[in-house]
Amino acid sequence: MSQTSHSPKELLSTGIPGLDTVLGGGLSPNRIYLIEGEPGTGKTTTGLQFLREGVARGETVVYITLAETGEELRAVAESHGWTRSSSRPSTGRAARPRCSCSRSPRATCSIGPTA
Repeated sequence: MSQTSHSPKELLSTGIPGLDTVLGGGLSPNRIYLIEGEPGTGKTTTGLQFLREGVARGETVVYITLAETGEELRAVAESHGWTRSSSRPSTGRAARPRCSCSRSPRATCSIGPTA
């Protein structure tokens, strides 16, 4: 299987500068990534930070989980000071997302810029 090399401009920022450095500039677009680890290692935080970066760029993002409720996701976000209308400290740009989470036992959240 061949690997495609992307220039840093084509890579997607994770929203975590140190991780982007380790990854050589970010993640290759149009790929599926699995974040695996023990409870409490930052999987949800990393995923939510990546989604926040997308929202800051005006993208619509979706977070699907089989392990967490919408309430748990909101609690993680709030523990970092992230709210639906919080701005990104690194750029100062407002990330005013529209956020809706299903009421099912597990959460499907759609987060995107407000119209």
